[in-house]
Amino acid sequence: MRRFTILATLGLAACGSDAPPPEQPVEQAATVDPALVEQEGNNFPAAFEGRWGITPEECAKADSTAEMYVTIKGDTLDFADRKGKVTSMRVDSPGRLTTEIAFSGQGRNWQRTTKFFLENEGTQLGRADTDPVIFNVNYTRCETGR
Repeated sequence: MRRFTILATLGLAACGSDAPPPEQPVEQAATVDPALVEQEGNNFPAAFEGRWGITPEECAKADSTAEMYVTIKGDTLDFADRKGKVTSMRVDSPGRLTTEIAFSGQGRNWQRTTKFFLENEGTQLGRADTDPVIFNVNYTRCETGR
C-alpha cells in the first residue's frame, strides 16, 4: 500500500509542475489548387479531366487508332475498348482519389477499385487497380484540343 501511495504522490506532483506545456506545432493552411480536390458527386475533380496517353505517340494518334489512352470527363472513363462509370469516389488527399468503377466493353461487365494520383504538377496521371490488382500504369496528359 505504501508503494502505491508514493507512486500516486509522484504522479500528482508531476501533474502540478510549473513547467510550461510543450509548444504545439502551429498548423498552417496549405495552399492547394481547388481543381485537385473539388469534387461533385462521382465526378473527377477538374485537374483529372482530359485525355491521357501512355506515350506521346498515343496522344498524337486519332482516337480511332489509339489503344493506350484514357479520356476522363465527369464520372466517365473512355478507353479504346471499354468505358467506365464511377459509382463511388473518395478524395484521399489533394491529387489522390480512390474510385469504384463499373466497366463495360468487349461483351462483358465488371467492377474495379482503382486509385488515381496526379504527379509532376498535373502533367502525369498514375492509375493503380487495387481490387483486383491487375494493372498499374502512368499516363502523360495529352495536349488539349485532341
